[in-house]
Amino acid sequence: MKQIWSETQTVKFLRSIAFAAVYLVTASDVVGQDQWGQKRLTVNEIEQLKTDAKNGDAEKQWALGVSYEFGNGVPQSYLHAHVWYNLASSQRWEYQTWRADIESRMTVDDVSKAQAMAIECMSSDYKNCGDY
Repeated sequence: MKQIWSETQTVKFLRSIAFAAVYLVTASDVVGQDQWGQKRLTVNEIEQLKTDAKNGDAEKQWALGVSYEFGNGVPQSYLHAHVWYNLASSQRWEYQTWRADIESRMTVDDVSKAQAMAIECMSSDYKNCGDY
């Protein structure tokens, strides 16, 4: 079968779809828009995402990773995005692409730190996940 899109094009397309989808995962109350015209998550929405993510919900873990990657409702942090993508991908293989993509923009030390944070979070049954 002829390949229509390259892997990079496919990842970019899926990222744009997923970026929009993160808002479907959360409540609709927002406090404005970011520079791309996307809805901004409220403090309450982020807190609910964190609660659900720390209860082991892979989809909410991924959504929280997206929020950290793009700085939506939280400070932008590849480190924290990696932690949540790592936790989500431990349950659902389709999130591994997100983790791998963000790793390409991180230092080796930051990747190691994020992996250690994810291990600590998971091994404590999500009780020692810090404030991320």
